Amino acid sequence: MKSIKLFELLPVGMITSFGRARRIFTNRFSILGWGEMPYQIPNKGAANAILSAYFLEAFEKKGLPTNYMGLFKNDSLAKLKSLIDPTNVMEISLLQRVLPQKKDNKYDYSIFKGIKSNFILPFKITYPLLEVETIFEENQRSIEWKDIADLTRFSDEEISNIKALTLFVNDIISKEFQEIGLDVENGTLEFGFTQNRSLVLLNSPGTFDENKICINGFPLGLKIAQIYYYNTKWGEDVLKAKSKNVHNWKELCKVKPPPLPDDITRLISNIYCACANEITKRIWFKKIPPIGYLCDQAEEMINCYSSPES
Repeated sequence: MKSIKLFELLPVGMITSFGRARRIFTNRFSILGWGEMPYQIPNKGAANAILSAYFLEAFEKKGLPTNYMGLFKNDSLAKLKSLIDPTNVMEISLLQRVLPQKKDNKYDYSIFKGIKSNFILPFKITYPLLEVETIFEENQRSIEWKDIADLTRFSDEEISNIKALTLFVNDIISKEFQEIGLDVENGTLEFGFTQNRSLVLLNSPGTFDENKICINGFPLGLKIAQIYYYNTKWGEDVLKAKSKNVHNWKELCKVKPPPLPDDITRLISNIYCACANEITKRIWFKKIPPIGYLCDQAEEMINCYSSPES
C-alpha cells in the first residue's frame, strides 16, 4: 500500500546549482502491491505536499537539514507561510541514487565503501522501534544495525546520529498529531549524505504515505481503502496469487480491481484535507469536516465494510 511517486527533473539552466527536481504529489495510490490503481483520491496529493512541507520546515528550524527547497506554485518557489493556495508540487535538491550490485541472488554493498558523499542511504528506518529495511533491493528486507556498519563502513558516530535524528523526528511528528487527537503508530524515514557528508532528511515525513496514523486503534488514510479491498473478490484473488510466491503473481489474477465506493473515496480525501488544515492551523481546503467527526465516520465505515454481511 503506497502512493505512486512522480518526479520532474529540472534542466541545469533553470537552477542555480546542479541536481534539483520537482516532486509531484499525486492523487494516485497502490493497494496490496498492485501498483497504480485505476482510480484516484481527490486532493490527496496537495494535502500530502502541505503536510510534508510543514514538517520539513519545522525540522529545518530546529537545525535538521533536509533536501526541501520549497513549494512550487504559479511559476514561483515559496515556503508555506507565503503560499496562498495549496499545491501538489515540491522542489527538492537531489542526491545520487547508488544501487548495490546483485550477484548470485545476493546484493553486494561494497560500492558504498568507496563513496564518501552526496548519496541516498540504501536503507530506511522505521520508528519508534528503529527497525531497518533495505530500499534498493527487488524485495525489501529487514537488516540489523550491525549489518549496516559491515556493508557500508558507516562510523559508529554516524549510525548513532541516524538513530538520534529518527527519534527526534518521531517525537515532533507524534506530538503534532496527538494535538489533533490522532496517534502515529509508526513511520519511515530516509536519509542521505551531502557533499560534506552531513546527514540530510529526505522524502515526505509526516504524511500518510510515510506513517501509520490511527485513532483508537483504527487506521486512517489509505488503510481504509485497504480494508475495503481486502473484502472484495479482487482482494481475495490478489492474496491467493501472492500466496503462490511467484514473481509474476499479477498475471495469475483474473479479477480487476473494482472502484472505491464514493463514500470511501470522499472520506479518505476529507481525512487528508482535514489533517493538512488542522496540523498547519490554516484552512487550505474549504468545507472539510473536523478530523474528529471524520474519524467517527471512518470507524463506522470500517466496521460496515469488514462485516460478513458486506
